[in-house]
Amino acid sequence: MSLFRNMSILKRVNIIGNETHGSRYRDAALFYPTVEAIAYNDFNFATYDTVILAEPYLWNDSFAGRLVSDGFCGLLILEKMPFCSWEAFVRFLHNKYPFRICHAMLRLFEDQMLDAKAERLKVQWPNLIGSHMSRTRHTLPNALLFCRAQLDMGTDSVKKITRTSRSLNVTLVDEKHYMDLEIYDTNDAAACVHVNNAPLRWPNYMQLIHRLFDTVREDSNDWRTDESIIGEIIKVVEISEK
Repeated sequence: MSLFRNMSILKRVNIIGNETHGSRYRDAALFYPTVEAIAYNDFNFATYDTVILAEPYLWNDSFAGRLVSDGFCGLLILEKMPFCSWEAFVRFLHNKYPFRICHAMLRLFEDQMLDAKAERLKVQWPNLIGSHMSRTRHTLPNALLFCRAQLDMGTDSVKKITRTSRSLNVTLVDEKHYMDLEIYDTNDAAACVHVNNAPLRWPNYMQLIHRLFDTVREDSNDWRTDESIIGEIIKVVEISEK
């Protein structure tokens, strides 16, 4: 039996991060039936049963130590890409913490939106520089995870990475698909992903977060994203920044 099986979670929720990323979790939690109280950036962690680290790259040894020293023993949800390096990710995988950990990206909960039968795909993905988003650190992990999950592309599918002053281009290839992924800078807040020149709707984030909440309530074990998947994304990010 899991150590965490009888733990009450998603009642008192503390969201760590800025308004851009954290507001989606706040709005979803407001309409989730088990949630009774919501706080923003409260570092008295022991008073909550669930902490959500909603902003990329906030996870580090210092943050983990603060959770432990405060006596936090609930559920920690790490969303997006919290690891700045491969070494940080390896330490995370192998450390034992007195709280339950869920590391997931919301893109994994999306319905099928790409044609898995298409042999060649051109995906154009906006990077909103007006929101201080980095092509490599913020947008690339989301885009890679979404495209690979939608098409069930394995690791080692990234074959080529090129950069221009305003875009990052990644070529992904496996035995069934050839994909050109272009991440381009824009100030247009209404810009959306295009696939083979056709617009792709943005996801319903409240629905995706509710699916994530449902999953962690039903599965009482730690849920850490597969090392090979996140490891490849971290390495692609590091290569893209050189």
